[in-house]
Amino acid sequence: MIQLRNYYTIFYSMRLYIDKENIESLIKGRKENIELYSELARYIKRGLLVQYNFSKDEMLKNQYLQAWFSNVGGDGVVSKPDFCPPQNIFPIRPVKTNFLSTCDSDAYRSIYLLCTDENISRSIKEKQAILIGNVGEEYTVLKQLQTLEDKEILTKQINTWESYCPKLPLTDIILCDEHYFKHKSVYDKNKNEILSSLCKTPKNQINIVIITKDGEIDSAFDLEGECQNIKEQVSKASGLSKGKCKVTILTTNKTHSRHLITNYYRIIHTCCFHLEENGLKGDVNTDIAPCTNKNANAVTEELIKLFQGIAVSPVHSYGDKFSNFLKF
Repeated sequence: MIQLRNYYTIFYSMRLYIDKENIESLIKGRKENIELYSELARYIKRGLLVQYNFSKDEMLKNQYLQAWFSNVGGDGVVSKPDFCPPQNIFPIRPVKTNFLSTCDSDAYRSIYLLCTDENISRSIKEKQAILIGNVGEEYTVLKQLQTLEDKEILTKQINTWESYCPKLPLTDIILCDEHYFKHKSVYDKNKNEILSSLCKTPKNQINIVIITKDGEIDSAFDLEGECQNIKEQVSKASGLSKGKCKVTILTTNKTHSRHLITNYYRIIHTCCFHLEENGLKGDVNTDIAPCTNKNANAVTEELIKLFQGIAVSPVHSYGDKFSNFLKF
């Protein structure tokens, strides 16, 4: 369900929005892309939410849709799909290049396989850092999702965050790490490498929220000034102007674990996100929780709800206070 920005309640369920023309394209191309087709089938059967932008009646009249629901969207599907009606087609047609501008986090975290004007589709991909494909581009999108698999390793094997992190579109980052600002010398040595690496992807604007533990912050820090320093680093890494780089720092006593949430995955990390000179133990591990995994996505949604509570009632807050995932 999509929620407009002028309401306070946020709905967190990401999903795949797909038009019937894209299903026809997937069916026609499955012999040449059987591995990717089978992976999509597994995602859906294991619980990836789907909204079909057509009615059940249309399904009965189309041989390609019948083929799809006989082996992908039918029996064995964990999560019941939505159809239109009773749901409203999303994005609204004709699709506009700024269709996300009135939406909240579920829309920014969703996947779109749409039949739309080629110029509009191209413009959306140039301006919006989301997973979206026109007719004939479905398997290109699926190849990007494939990069989320098999990412659990011991952290000592990570040379740089840039080499580890999936290269997927993103508009937002929430980084929760209680010791991110604990030692200024360690912080300075690492130069926000994880943020700079991730921020090479955005195309229009990047919104970063860092949540850290109050009372675990080196006294040498001026966190309001540090927001500006991070903006400069992110601007340099992304090529975006500083005005397009939004940075917020929140302090709290309500978190313990480390998480980094982006549009399409969550990084699970059992120590501080700084890799250099941080005394990492040999058993520290890092993993990716992908949006295509129902259980992992449910945890991500619960964490966003927790972070939403922190956003409206932090101990201290600094910076721009802007996010597509949180309200301030």
